Amino acid sequence: MITTTKELSKQRTQNYFLSNLIEQVEKNRFAFMASSIVFGSAWGSVALYYILLNKAPLSYLIICTVFTMASNALNIAQVSGKHLLISLILGFTINSALLIASVI
Repeated sequence: MITTTKELSKQRTQNYFLSNLIEQVEKNRFAFMASSIVFGSAWGSVALYYILLNKAPLSYLIICTVFTMASNALNIAQVSGKHLLISLILGFTINSALLIASVI
């Protein structure tokens, strides 16, 4: 696959950003773990509240709970910083999508 120098530069910038972010998570592992448990659970509970308030399907409730608790379980299990970051981003994204879907 032939890529242009602009696309290659963009990929390098994205890779640098992610690797730098993962490195920062590894340096501050325990602070990141504590804050991600608190903020992930708080955002999951907000999403859960609106799912229940708007009488969304039960599947929304189950998916929200699974992703929030999975993120917390990975934090408690003290997996690598890369996996912690991915689980937190995935949890926030899915809970946000479910919140928007239940409100609309």
